[in-house]
Amino acid sequence: MNHYEVEALIFSKEPLSPAERTALNIHLQECPECSRLLSAWQCVQSEMQAAPALDPQPGFTARWQARLDLERQQDSNKQVRAVLGFSLAGAGLLLVTLVVIFWPVLESPKAYLYAFVYQAINLLFAADMVQGFLVGLTRSLTGPVSVITWIVLLGLACQLAVIWLVSLRIATKTRRV
Repeated sequence: MNHYEVEALIFSKEPLSPAERTALNIHLQECPECSRLLSAWQCVQSEMQAAPALDPQPGFTARWQARLDLERQQDSNKQVRAVLGFSLAGAGLLLVTLVVIFWPVLESPKAYLYAFVYQAINLLFAADMVQGFLVGLTRSLTGPVSVITWIVLLGLACQLAVIWLVSLRIATKTRRV
């Protein structure tokens, strides 16, 4: 048995098995250093048990609560400042990136304005085509599918939306530690 194992047994709070007790006694007879450690630890334990328990000074709880509230407020302020700093840095980086990207537009805006109008008109035509497709699809599905099926599907969609909203609420709820 080495010194580390003996120290672990000396400082252990659990009761020792008979085999551990025997091995410890054999080592203590052979090793004066571990014997001194055991006697010193026994003296410390008896002193700690004999020492009276001290009561806290008056107003300790109020001072402790005030200090705890102050530390929580300081931690909260640090977090707010960190988030604000990161947000401002991100906004600044985004602004610089947008200026670099749109610098050619600022030099000759007329060509880009024409391109924007052309893309907007194309988007309107695409939206009209999607609307026509959806109206045709809806008309073709209403015939073979009964009203009861549509009501059941609508009910299922509403239940899924409620479950999604509840899970979103639970995921974003603040927790006090």
